[in-house]
Amino acid sequence: MKISISQLPDIITRGIVGLIYPPSCQMCGKRLNLFDRRVLCEICYNDIRLNNLPFCKRCGRPAPYEDYVCESCKEKRYYFDSSYAVCIYEGVIRECIHNFKYNANFALERLFKDLMIEFVEKYIDMSRVDWLVPVPLHRVKYRERSFNQSAILAAHLSKRFGISVLKGNLVRIQLGKPQIMLPKYKRLEGIKGSFKIKKPSLIKDKMLLLIDDVFTTGATVNECSKILKEAGASIVKVLTLARSV
Repeated sequence: MKISISQLPDIITRGIVGLIYPPSCQMCGKRLNLFDRRVLCEICYNDIRLNNLPFCKRCGRPAPYEDYVCESCKEKRYYFDSSYAVCIYEGVIRECIHNFKYNANFALERLFKDLMIEFVEKYIDMSRVDWLVPVPLHRVKYRERSFNQSAILAAHLSKRFGISVLKGNLVRIQLGKPQIMLPKYKRLEGIKGSFKIKKPSLIKDKMLLLIDDVFTTGATVNECSKILKEAGASIVKVLTLARSV
């Protein structure tokens, strides 16, 4: 591996830090190579179930063939035009997302960034996207956590693909209970009226990519999509780091 002069300061810094705090797998604790930028060991990384084609063209659920629409999508009314998920929400990726959100383990940010960028480069035409829109947190929840995981994911995509993040236009106005605490049949009802748009003119006739960390029942991204469409957005697509099946 060739090393350029510009890389030397970063390599030296990482080497010194690594000697004091040797890098380890964020899941199992196994010691990692000193100069390896990965945050998971090979075994833990390979346990992540990537959501590759084919998947349902509406909700992103794994599917038996291309252009498949799953039975769930035939029964539900979704306001978004299509949805994509990078991984299946289970095992290692589920634990990583939990540790990131609730334990502020920012070392995992690099993993999420790499997974999302690789997926987007394969499956989404970003040249047509006008804005990246992260699903917002209520101000109370934001004060508790001090960061919005969806906004962090959106920021990495913005930097890679040169598309601006639309901040503070889609806002959450009702706190409500976390979706994970509600039965599935109550999640859509519990999220209604939770969001609003401050400046509809910014999204009128625009194509938006709505970013969130996890798609479970889809209630949250569906309600956001509804509000965005009512405010004049022409197309709303959803991208999540993971989704349940």
